[in-house]
Parts: sequence; structure tokens; C-alpha cells
Amino acid sequence: MSKAAEGINVRYGDMKHGEEVRRCVRLCVFIYNPKLFKQIMDLARRYGLTFNVPNSVDELVSCNTLLVDEEGVRVLKLLNRVFKHLDPIVVNRNSIVRAVLKLAGVNEPITLLIGIDIGNRIAYAMFANNVMVKHGYVADVKGFEDVVNEMQRTIRPYRTVVKIGYSRNKYIAGKVGELASRLKEVFEADVLIVNEEGTSKGTNFNFLGHLSRDVRAAANIAFKQGFKECNDGERCF
Repeated sequence: MSKAAEGINVRYGDMKHGEEVRRCVRLCVFIYNPKLFKQIMDLARRYGLTFNVPNSVDELVSCNTLLVDEEGVRVLKLLNRVFKHLDPIVVNRNSIVRAVLKLAGVNEPITLLIGIDIGNRIAYAMFANNVMVKHGYVADVKGFEDVVNEMQRTIRPYRTVVKIGYSRNKYIAGKVGELASRLKEVFEADVLIVNEEGTSKGTNFNFLGHLSRDVRAAANIAFKQGFKECNDGERCF
């Protein structure tokens, strides 16, 4: 990573159409903390970002965006003539995910949108606005609560929307009711029920890469219209 990169390719999909969009900037990383640097590398791989680690003053001043940690700031301040021309983004382990998401086109306020497909396990797909931030499986409702809690702490969304796929299967119908009730109780979230028919057949979100059948269904469920029960027991769309 010693050679200057041409820039970063940022991919993100339109929430309505699933279109792929690209933009290009020159991103530099000046991180001394090894754990934080590893976190940067993991996030860069997840979101398809490439970055330059500057090895000279010329490379520093050519950066459009510079991510630094506190130690990096102290070093840069020794180069006073350079530092005054920079506008670095100072990150730590609590803010790094939000900083990288902003580079990927996720602007505040952030809506955390979650799709759920229920089977023997709970498959989920999480989106910060229109960018997938996490997907996977959990064994039970408690495991899902832990995943949501962690994501809410990380990105601090102003709103959380959870959509649960529903079918006529009695086992799934029972699990949907249990999960919906629990989520309403635990989280300040809008919980909606979605018809899961056809959700595992394909996805408009081609940029997401390979997803398992259940996670693909969860991603599609997240972007389908759903309903919730009103106070009088009727459906609210």
C-alpha cells in the first residue's frame, strides 16, 4: 500500500431501484494504532474501498480525504506547514464505522433497516440507509437482540425499521409473532410484517455479491412494503 492509489471505488445501491453508483476520491489512512488499522482494513474490504498509506509529504498533501487517529494527529502537528493545509478526519474504534460509511455515501440521519427471514435459524440483512452493513444468521431471538444492540451502538441511527417475512407455515407464523412482540418491547423500532413470497428467488442488489438463499430473502424483505397492526387491530400500511 506504499504506492499512491488512484482513489476509492465506492459502491452503493439506490433503495428503490437497486442501481449501482460509483464515485472516486483519493483516500489516505494515517493510523498508528494497529488494532484500529486492522479494523480499517476489514471495513475497506467489506465496502470495496482502496486507500493509500502516505510515505511522503507530497503524498499527504495530495489526499482528498485523510483518516487519522490521535497519535497520527500528534505526528502531523510536528509538520506544521503541512498540517495547516489538511482537514483530517480523526477516528477511534467507536467512530470508525460511521466515518467509513459516510465515505460510502451514507449520510446522516441514518435509518437502520433490517430484513428478517425465519426458518430453523433467523437470517438477517441490515442496511444503513441504502448500504448493507451486516448480514448473517442467529440461532434465536436473544441472539438477534444482541446483533441489533451492537449495530445501534455502532451507527447510532435516528430510526430503526425491522421487517419480518411472514408465511402461512404455522411454525414460522408463531415465530413471527413472538419476534415481533419482543422487538416492540425491547427496541424503539418500527416492526412491520412482510409477505415473504418470492423473496428468495433473486435480488435487485447485485452489488452485494454472493448471498445465501435465506440472507438474500432477508435483503429482499427489507425493501418490500409491509404492514403493522394499529391499536384497533387493523393493518396499517
